[in-house]
Amino acid sequence: MRQIVFGQQWIHSEEPPEIKEIFFKYGEKRKIKKGQELLHGGPFGEIGYLLKGLCFYRFWDWNDKEHVFSLILPKRCMGDIDGASCTVANVSAYVVKDGEALFLPYEIWHREITANTKILDIFTAHVVKKTRKPD
Repeated sequence: MRQIVFGQQWIHSEEPPEIKEIFFKYGEKRKIKKGQELLHGGPFGEIGYLLKGLCFYRFWDWNDKEHVFSLILPKRCMGDIDGASCTVANVSAYVVKDGEALFLPYEIWHREITANTKILDIFTAHVVKKTRKPD
């Protein structure tokens, strides 16, 4: 995932209904607490769908300085991109405000987005939308 322009807050659009449906069908609902780091993405992480609360993506640079580059509002995924590619990014999802999320293990997420080319196309288009510079 590329770094977004630091001078702007970045908020992704809501997930498409077809992606949201996967979480409501297979996800495990759990409470999340302020200050919690979420294990997301990659082959051993979970992919989350935020129902309530607020999170953000952050990373640390070579000088150990923290950077926040994306707010995660309800109705958005966490870890979906690195979870789909089976890689681990140097980004963490951090809980800013208590809430709830639906979580899927990597295996279920990957199985569901690749099981149907229509869903994979929808997911891919949404990823492109998330990673491009806003208009």
